[in-house]
Amino acid sequence: LCCCYCCVLVMWRLPGMFVHDTKTRLLWFDQRSLEEPLMFQLVGIVLGLAIYNGVILDVRFPLVVYRKLLGAQRMTLQDLETVAPDTAEGLRKLLAFDGDVENTFALTFEASVDVFGDVRTVELVPGGSQTPVTASNREEYVQQYVNHLLNSSIAAQFTPFCAGFRLLCDGPAMSLFRPEELEQLVCGLPHLDMYALEDHTTYDGDLTKDSDCVKWLWETVHSMSVDEKKRFLSFVTGNDRVPIGGLGKLKFTIQGNGPDTDRLPTAHTCFNTLLLPAYSSPERVREKLLTAIENARGFGMK
Repeated sequence: LCCCYCCVLVMWRLPGMFVHDTKTRLLWFDQRSLEEPLMFQLVGIVLGLAIYNGVILDVRFPLVVYRKLLGAQRMTLQDLETVAPDTAEGLRKLLAFDGDVENTFALTFEASVDVFGDVRTVELVPGGSQTPVTASNREEYVQQYVNHLLNSSIAAQFTPFCAGFRLLCDGPAMSLFRPEELEQLVCGLPHLDMYALEDHTTYDGDLTKDSDCVKWLWETVHSMSVDEKKRFLSFVTGNDRVPIGGLGKLKFTIQGNGPDTDRLPTAHTCFNTLLLPAYSSPERVREKLLTAIENARGFGMK
């Protein structure tokens, strides 16, 4: 619970620290950020706390972030594709171009960045502004450009972020993880197996798995679209991601909340508990549940 509150207190600062790519729908470090390094360290600590406490976060970074957290130094075009797919595609076209590279592209070993309307250039190598990109050195240019975007340009933000993470998650055991596995520990799994959730749900109050309203509830859940299932999971747990091991590992409880009523179902997300009135028909269960999940708002960041 304390970890959840930490997430709420820190993540509201994300817009000033990270940029959200509308194409990849992922977060990346904002090299123009005015936030103190301590704030990036705190976000790293929150990620470490989430893993330590088994809390799934609705914070999506590209896989390269987890590669870097595990110590990877040399970045590739494949890594860049997860951060800036359009830029990566442009660099691939440069590498594949069959013609006069120097005069066609007119590039030098420099990178540009827009800092609040002020376009600044950075040399990728010493004397880069005077070094044209040619067919013979374009592979070096691409590697230097990728390294700049994924390493040096965000070093001021990533270094404290990584230090904060490693305050809680460090040691020889970290070498056993692949980046994909580390990402799953933070963000959970994408697949929603509601039958596994149903099989491992416990019941409280005057409800059992054989109660009519419970049967109608699961019929409604299984008939939902993927987006509706995510909303349901977010409604009852505070997050639409699946914990490691699948939904069968989630401790989920459905508790009775009185007789049939016009009130909507409610949830205690900190305890993964759904409070369900004993609605009198499957139509009422569906209507009330969908209304509840469509209009619910919590601490999640959009």
